[in-house]
Amino acid sequence: QTLNMKLLLLSIILSIASGSQVSLRDFQFGFCEESTPKPLTIEVATIEPFPIPLVTGTVLDVNVLFTLDEICPVGTTVKMDMSLQGLITIPIPCLEVDGISLGSCEYGIDDLLTAGAELLCPTLPAGQDCNLPLNPGSYGGNIMFEFPEINPLIGELLAAGTY
Repeated sequence: QTLNMKLLLLSIILSIASGSQVSLRDFQFGFCEESTPKPLTIEVATIEPFPIPLVTGTVLDVNVLFTLDEICPVGTTVKMDMSLQGLITIPIPCLEVDGISLGSCEYGIDDLLTAGAELLCPTLPAGQDCNLPLNPGSYGGNIMFEFPEINPLIGELLAAGTY
């Protein structure tokens, strides 16, 4: 048990030390488990520049294309499970930092559409309102996103390893 605690502490220290580069170097996306419903197919998901420098003013070119295979009804949420990968996989709980929920959180699709309307609404198919329900079809496109001022705690959390 003492050895496990030392390994855990070492992996946390190494994660924090690597965070001094302040860039998001690796990410993976997909469905958590085989039994998870798959209401959409991700066709393209790219981010430039990569690795992502977590610096205020950095402009990201995000290209996401997906096909929604069924209606996404009112009340739909998306859950993100985030964990730090290393010698030991460490689950990251949902944390509230400056009014932003980060980590393993659940988000309402309508809330995301409202908060990101300026960026997300233009990527919806013609005739689709920018709220739920979302109808089956092709969604996405290029989004240019500029980082606002980044809380150092958020930057360090995201830059501290492979998730």
